[in-house]
Amino acid sequence: MDTYTTSAEASKSPLCRFEELFAANERQGILLETIDENLHHALNMGPGEIRDKELEQSWMLFWTAREIHARLHREMGDLVQAFFAERQPKGGTA
Repeated sequence: MDTYTTSAEASKSPLCRFEELFAANERQGILLETIDENLHHALNMGPGEIRDKELEQSWMLFWTAREIHARLHREMGDLVQAFFAERQPKGGTA
């Protein structure tokens, strides 16, 4: 499995990373709302080159949002693993 965590991100606490992922998830929601608005705008336009461009841009934004969502999902999985790793006893058994 590929991991996309940089060394700077790895040095942050899991709680700090969670806060950053939560903020990124909120930005993702705003991006999806923008895509929805652009699609509705384009669909209400008459046929033509401008409408086609609007639909193409909406599709590209949607594809970008999908890639961002996949990355956030992977990072959240890494974060959950980091939380569990912090709670594992270090060293041997007592």
